[in-house]
Parts: sequence; structure tokens; C-alpha cells
Amino acid sequence: MTNRIAMSLAALALALAAAPAAANWQSGRAYSSEARLEQDFRQLSWQFERALRFGALDRREADRIGRRLAEIDRLGSRYGRDGHFNRGERQRLERLIREARFELHQSARAPRDRRWQDAGWTYRR
Repeated sequence: MTNRIAMSLAALALALAAAPAAANWQSGRAYSSEARLEQDFRQLSWQFERALRFGALDRREADRIGRRLAEIDRLGSRYGRDGHFNRGERQRLERLIREARFELHQSARAPRDRRWQDAGWTYRR
């Protein structure tokens, strides 16, 4: 039991260290595509943290998805330096977010009950 708690805490620490800024991509306008991508990433990061907290991911899955989220965050920060994304950058980020969301959904082994839905789990393709 304590080993499982220790692994969960280690995975949570990895997740928190992987995306410290939680996608500070500096989107300019409130309803721009950059702002929507940033919101999607923040929601995905939040769902990842909730899945860790509920114990829905094992350590390997948490590491893999955490690395994927860190990559998305790095790319979003790099692409957003000039204040906007070009079409290719936006499409790549959309694809990476969609793939990470799908992987998180497939990997999460949490019960699909009311409590999990109240925690904010959603799945969009």
C-alpha cells in the first residue's frame, strides 16, 4: 500500500515538474485560436493531474503522458514567442493535444461513475 502511494506521489511530482508554467503561451486575444489551444492544453493538464490523483494511471503511463504534455508545452512556448501560431504550428499543436487526450483517455483506468464525471473528465476527439 505504501509503495503504491509512493509511486503515485512520484508520478505527481514528475507531472508537476514537467509543465511548471502550465502552458503560458502568451496568447494575445481572448477568442483566438492560440487562446483555444492554450485552454485545451490546460484542460488536458488538469485531467492528467486528476487521473494521477484518482490513481487511474500506472507509473509508466504517467511518465509517458507527462513527457508528451511537457513536449506540447515546450512547443507551444516556442511557437508562441512571436505572439501567434502559423497554420503548420497550430495544426501540429492541435494534433499533439488530440493524440495526448486520446492516450490519456485510453490509459485511464478510473471508474466511469458519477464521481469521476464530477471530477471533470471529458473526452473530445
